[in-house]
Amino acid sequence: MSPDEEGQSFLYQALGEGFEFPGFRFLTIPTLNKKILDDWALFESWCDSIEDELMSRLLDGIEGLDSKKTLPRHLFKTKKILFEKLEATLCSPEIESGTDVMSVKIESDGKSLHLIYIDSDGWTLGHSDSVFVVDSPNELTRELGFYPIRY
Repeated sequence: MSPDEEGQSFLYQALGEGFEFPGFRFLTIPTLNKKILDDWALFESWCDSIEDELMSRLLDGIEGLDSKKTLPRHLFKTKKILFEKLEATLCSPEIESGTDVMSVKIESDGKSLHLIYIDSDGWTLGHSDSVFVVDSPNELTRELGFYPIRY
């Protein structure tokens, strides 16, 4: 939801009254196709569209990699393997990556909703302008871009 000026003011006020970190990072992961896994330049561009320098972090610890003989698909034999590595890399609590998610519970007339703020830095600096509205943080799924931090 992207509110008008009055709504924006409400969102900042609600955030200022107290928020929680529900344990998610917000990630935008573009479509992955076979071409990307068959070309290092395309793979690096795909990784960088998620987060700068992500490819080097995904390949960290792989010794003796010859990029002329080995393609990304040789290292990540399935999309599932790649996505597990990506999630482990970006959702570790020790790594400041991805976009932290904040939640504010609002209540009225015995009912409650959660305002989900993505990009905590953006809200702190005053340039974010929209939230997700859910009944419960349990509704935040990978399909929507919410990845649990692996504590």
